Amino acid sequence: MKLFALDPLWNELFNDTHGELLKNAGLELEVISEIVPMQEIESLYEGDQDRILLINPDFVGWSITTDAYKNIPNLKGIVLESTSFSYVDTSYADEKGIPVANIRNFVTESVAEWTMMMMLATARKIPLMLKAGFPLNFGSDFITYKGFDLKDKTIGIIGLGNIGSALGALAQGIGMNVKYWSKSTRSASYQYCELDEIFSSCDVVVPVMASNDDTNKLISDKHILSMKNDAIFIAVTHRDYNHDLLLKRVANNELFGYAFEDETPENFNKYDGNVWAAPQYAWTTDNSLRNSMDKSIEAVVSMAKGDIPNKVN
Repeated sequence: MKLFALDPLWNELFNDTHGELLKNAGLELEVISEIVPMQEIESLYEGDQDRILLINPDFVGWSITTDAYKNIPNLKGIVLESTSFSYVDTSYADEKGIPVANIRNFVTESVAEWTMMMMLATARKIPLMLKAGFPLNFGSDFITYKGFDLKDKTIGIIGLGNIGSALGALAQGIGMNVKYWSKSTRSASYQYCELDEIFSSCDVVVPVMASNDDTNKLISDKHILSMKNDAIFIAVTHRDYNHDLLLKRVANNELFGYAFEDETPENFNKYDGNVWAAPQYAWTTDNSLRNSMDKSIEAVVSMAKGDIPNKVN
């Protein structure tokens, strides 16, 4: 069986241990690290060997169409180097019984710590300071850039999976009170509340739930409008909420701050008010990147043995 690895970071993260695991699983490896359209990788569509695809989503621009893989002969499975899988059209895979699998729980601490950083920065009005070039008129700046302490404040976490739980522990560690809402998970460590109470009572609101059909309408405009004027909204999830309404509330001084991950660095200075809009780097730590490769290799080896881990279709 052959493994085609489509990954621009492969040479940085693949090591001898990974190689031994693939060899012991009887997998012949071909790596394509230079980003090209999948249809231009001739060897992918040649021969009669059984094959598995391992795909870094950045290689395919976070989009995999049916046309990209339907003509690959003897395709036995696809492993995605990501937790998200909505960028894959699995209709053909479903029809042909080709399993598609993702990897999970490789960015928990990285994303939780990044979220804390966004919260700390917004609470101390760092976005405003950055936009102003860190002014030094101390006589007035003490008031203009006056932030607030997070100790004794209340954070409301929406979704208590791995990241939400890790974020709750970090928040407790700096003396915050932790409330949460979750569809199914319950924890004795934090206070469960309904969504209405999370938004109306918390000083910081952080959605970290998975993005799917059940959650994309979970946060309503009514929830956002019920937030206190001195509250902060922090997001590292997809924008399953009214992004423009939050920006408007901050610009009108009706909300203390809003932090989210934006598409381009040029947008950081684009928004009015105390808005953190840095690029999507929450997961980019050495541990997360190496975890992603470890889990990807484990998934490929399992798939080669007929065990389909984390099947998403």
